Parts: sequence; C-alpha cells; structure tokens
Amino acid sequence: MLDSLEERIALQKRGSVLDEVLRTSGCPQPGKWENGIPRRRPMYPRAGTALAHNARSVIVRPPSSKDAREGMPLLHQVRTALRIIGRKAAAARLQRAHARHRAAHPALYAGNDAILARYRAGGGLSHVYQDYKLASLRALLQERRPRHILELGSGSTTAIFAEYVHATPGARLVSVDESEAYLKEAQSIAGIAEGDPRFRLECRERILVRDEAGQVVARRYAGSFADDYDLVFVDGPSGTDEQGVRHKLAPSADVVDIVLRQAPRTIVVDGKYATVELLQQRFGGLYDAYPSDLSGGTVRPGYRYLSYFHLRS
Repeated sequence: MLDSLEERIALQKRGSVLDEVLRTSGCPQPGKWENGIPRRRPMYPRAGTALAHNARSVIVRPPSSKDAREGMPLLHQVRTALRIIGRKAAAARLQRAHARHRAAHPALYAGNDAILARYRAGGGLSHVYQDYKLASLRALLQERRPRHILELGSGSTTAIFAEYVHATPGARLVSVDESEAYLKEAQSIAGIAEGDPRFRLECRERILVRDEAGQVVARRYAGSFADDYDLVFVDGPSGTDEQGVRHKLAPSADVVDIVLRQAPRTIVVDGKYATVELLQQRFGGLYDAYPSDLSGGTVRPGYRYLSYFHLRS
C-alpha cells in the first residue's frame, strides 16, 4: 500500500505522463483486459526496462504500488521512451538529408550502389552513412586534387580513391590495412590491377599502444610512413583488442607522426573522434579544422560527415 493519498496522486500523474509518451510514440498501450479477460499478471517487462528492437516494439510496464515500494525510477521509463522518439526523428532527418543531397548531386553518387553492393557481399559493414560518405569523399577529391594519397584502413573508400587515381594523371595511392583478406577484397572492389605502379597496397601489423597500467592509449600500424603525402585518410587501424573490447578513446598515432615529419596538405578522418580531438589539440595552429557535424552539429542536406583538416597557407 502507498503511504499517503499524495503519493498515490503523484504516482498516477507520473503514469499519465508515461501513457502520453507511449501514445505519441506509437508504442503499445498499457491495458487492464486482454481478449475480454482481466489480466492476472502484468504482461510487461520489469519497470525501467525496454525491448529496443524498434520504436513500435518497445513495451514499458505501467507503474504500480510495488514500484513505489521498491523505489523504482519510473521517470527513467519516460526518458527511455523519449530517447527512442528522438532517435526515430534523427533517423528520419538523416534519410531526408541524404535523399535531397543525392537528388541535387547525382554525379557524386555515380557507381556507389555497385561499390557498396560488392563491399557488403564481401562481408563489409553496412550503415546508413556509407553512400553519403563516398559522395562526400568524391567531392573532397575534386576540390583538393591531391597527387599522393595515403589511406590508413582499406574498405569501400579504396574504390573512390582508385577511381580518382585512374582519372588523374600523376596521382598515386598507398592503402594500408592490418587484414590481408580485407586488403585483397578492397583491391578487387576498386579494380586495382596487380603490378599497377600507381597503387601500393600494404598489409601491416596493428599495434595497440598501452601505458604502464596496461590501458590502451593509442593505435598504430607497424613501421613508419616515410613518403610525402598530399592527403591522408584515417580510418584505421582497428581499436578492438583480442578480447573484443573496443578502445574508441585511443587515437591514431600514425597521423601524428606523419604531421610531425611532413605536414600533408589535407587530413581526412572517418569517425575516430579521439583522433580528431588530438589533431585539434596538437596542431590547431597549423591546420584549419572542420569536425564532422555528427559529433554534435545539426544534420541538414549537405552536412559534413567526414572531419577535415586543411593546412594553412
């Protein structure tokens, strides 16, 4: 039993707020009857839990006096439902932004469907940003016109770089990955012929740099990068250790070494926000930084997916 009438009224109000959130989100509504028979037991998960397969499959159990006695955080259920609503709205905005951009710039998307179909068929990751990412990279190459490109982490982007190298006299590409199989798959998708002097594909060991306490503080490829590059694309190596733990806060050490030796004209970072922050901190006076809008900005048609660093003249 609730201790007072005030507690009972307050709990009822909180339940009404939850019901309204569920109603507007399209989630199932709590009810007292099923097939004309009163429910003997709740048919919902414990309070504060949700099944987040998609917004319409989320079921949140209505509040009860038991929750009040156990001190369950009922408002957490409301926040969970609101987060789901927010994710649905963000996904819808993203889809609209991508569709408008593709309609306005069809040339930037030419060939993307075939590239991504082969990439995913070979076991590559699939996410909603890939088509837009490839178009953004194409636009950047047309703007910056690099001559010597270093790609840290092979993948679907290798095909865009190869397309540019094939069409640009004097352009060269070095692509590095820690997986021989992944590198071969990227070579096949990109249509890079064996022995073509414009391309060099290297399989290098991935190294996770640890501090004295054993914490992963950086990631890098074995060896060094002695050549001079106009553009460095950072999407590797992987920060996942042998136990499957992802070390997202471990930045790329390779790009720092490259800048200290010979600063490339353009640096592009795919995700890897720890690397973006490190570059801003270490080389803020050397580069104009344009972080990805996905790191906190508003997503609109033409938003910035990749993070760019342009060397100041």
